[in-house]
Amino acid sequence: MIATAIHGILGPDQTGDIDMAEEMPLYTLASAVEQRYKEQFSDALENWRGIETKAQGLVAIAGILLAGIFAIVSAESFAAETAVRLALAASIVSLTVGLINAVLVLRMRDMRAPPQAKLLRDMLGDIAKLGDDAINDEVMSSFIQQQFDAWENAVDDMKSHIQSKARDLRVSVFFILAALLLLTVPTLFTVAMR
Repeated sequence: MIATAIHGILGPDQTGDIDMAEEMPLYTLASAVEQRYKEQFSDALENWRGIETKAQGLVAIAGILLAGIFAIVSAESFAAETAVRLALAASIVSLTVGLINAVLVLRMRDMRAPPQAKLLRDMLGDIAKLGDDAINDEVMSSFIQQQFDAWENAVDDMKSHIQSKARDLRVSVFFILAALLLLTVPTLFTVAMR
């Protein structure tokens, strides 16, 4: 009966042809599934950290480029054609948009946490209150399903936030690259005029 409940929760694609009643006790199977959720969450967390590291680098690059442009433009000896000034102004705007998007990647976000020990302890406490006679396959299946749901929600929420961060990062990269291309125009123009 427990094996049937686990098959119902996980589906045959995740449990395969294993005769779980004979091959694998319930707690072992539930532990394996929980371990996989932990691995998925850990993998997502690594992606999160990678995106944040890239965003921090983009903030630094955009900041340095903006500081350099402002130093050039504010120099008394700076005299340039209108096209060069327009290219510099466009690159400032593009860098600013890229910088803002990189900062958006780094902003704090509310997320669902994976199931904590207290939640699991409370769930087990509720089951214990039922008494030994009331604990059956259905109760245990429900307990396991609640744990899996909590993990699934945490992993899905993390993936959703990662997609949002990656989208902001792509926009930031686009605008910073556009700014770099716009900066080549005044540079080439200045070199050609000499």
